[in-house]
Formats: sequence, structure tokens, C-alpha cells
Amino acid sequence: MRILFSEPLPSNIARANLIKNAWHFFTDSYGFGVGAGNVSYYLAHFSIFDTDQVVEVHNWLLEVMTNFGFAVMLGYISVYAYLMFTLYKLYQWADTRSAKMIIEGLFAAMLSFLVSSISPSSVSNLYFHWVFF
Repeated sequence: MRILFSEPLPSNIARANLIKNAWHFFTDSYGFGVGAGNVSYYLAHFSIFDTDQVVEVHNWLLEVMTNFGFAVMLGYISVYAYLMFTLYKLYQWADTRSAKMIIEGLFAAMLSFLVSSISPSSVSNLYFHWVFF
């Protein structure tokens, strides 16, 4: 049963409903995901909670998990953690201030991406996303 509101949803409720729908699709697929790029289709056609016609999850990490499943998400997080650890080790070995500043910048960019990953999933279409990440 789909729950619909008669007036436009506040954005925080719409985002919460997007997360609830994505989690439902993830668990309904037994953790295997709905397939590459299919979460938008599922949101448009099989949503349980009203999202005011929004069909993007607005959370990069949740979208990766919903599309590709738990195993790919675990791999994604593992690679990300490995890159962070490698930057930390490189920082310890760096002998010049300029090298340390570059590593600090890369580390800050990777940390800020984790925070900004709750932005719309259209981030995957941005060129700099693929350069940095």
C-alpha cells in the first residue's frame, strides 16, 4: 500500500521516505541489490512511501548499496578505507612540507566526499568525482 500526501512533502520527509524505500528494495532483494541503475526505476514504480515524484535516492552510498548489493558496497568501503590508510602512511613517510600539504588536501577531499555523499546521486555524472574517487 502506497502512502500519499495531498500536499507537497517537506523535503526532510521526502528524503526519509527515499531512504526507507531504498532500504526496502535492498532488503527485498536479499542484499543482492536491484541491478545497476535500477533504483530510479524502482522508486518510480514500486515505492511504498511517497517521495513526491523524486526518483533519485539523494545518498551516494545508499544508492551504491541498493543498486549493487551488500558485497559491492563492502568492496567499495574497503577500497575507500584502504585509500585513506595509504594516504595516512604516505603522510608519515613524507619528508617535505609540500608533500604533506598535498596529502592533507587529498585526505580532506576524501573525508569531505563522505559527508557530501548524501547529496543527489547525480554526483556520479560529475567529472571531478571520477578524477578524485
